[in-house]
Amino acid sequence: PDLERQQRGRVHRLISDKSRDSLVTKTFTSYPLPGGECKNQQGGDEDDQGDALATTTAAISVRWSRNSQKIGARKRKKQDALSSSDPYPNTLVVVRKYQRDHARLHETLFQVLKCPRSDVTFAGKKDLVAETFQFCTLRGVSPEQFQQATKQLTSLRFGRAVRVDWLLQKGDLAGNRFEIVVRNVSCISVVGQEHNTVVVEQSVPCPAEHVTQHVERVQRRGFINFFGEQRVGRAG
Repeated sequence: PDLERQQRGRVHRLISDKSRDSLVTKTFTSYPLPGGECKNQQGGDEDDQGDALATTTAAISVRWSRNSQKIGARKRKKQDALSSSDPYPNTLVVVRKYQRDHARLHETLFQVLKCPRSDVTFAGKKDLVAETFQFCTLRGVSPEQFQQATKQLTSLRFGRAVRVDWLLQKGDLAGNRFEIVVRNVSCISVVGQEHNTVVVEQSVPCPAEHVTQHVERVQRRGFINFFGEQRVGRAG
């Protein structure tokens, strides 16, 4: 109620941008208050300031756009038809990727399967550079259809596709397991006399004992699990 017109405009634009026009907003300057009245903080004499009761307020309503409602209705109709004809209408498969970001992987799959983007679901995103394996579910796609559509994708590898009656949602992840390969490791060696003020630092091959020592320290104390752009790029 206290937002000025310019500030309300920012709210409208923010919701529109973040929802990719899936939501529609509208400002009501006199929206009826549900269930009664509230104190009006504006108007009235100085003696009874804040004691007046208001039955309306300024409000911003948010609802699904017509296009989003149509898409949702089609999805529900398709899912109902699949559920009634096949008790296991979806497919679960393990996807292996390398040097490919998550957005590109997602786009590749729904394009070759010729299905909506939302029909290809994952529990989360994987690193861009690493060789990764993750589960993927496909709405209304049989294992035979999946194998036929993806047989030309040489840049991706897939495990055995099986039928399921559920779909992965973002966050359906118990944890990750990593295998890390470290190559060409070097460390800093300080060269100089004990009482000499001039010392030289140089990079030298790292001895195996040094690596073992630090691995054991991580095992004892753990490490900070950083995440952000350095893991999955700006798309993450």
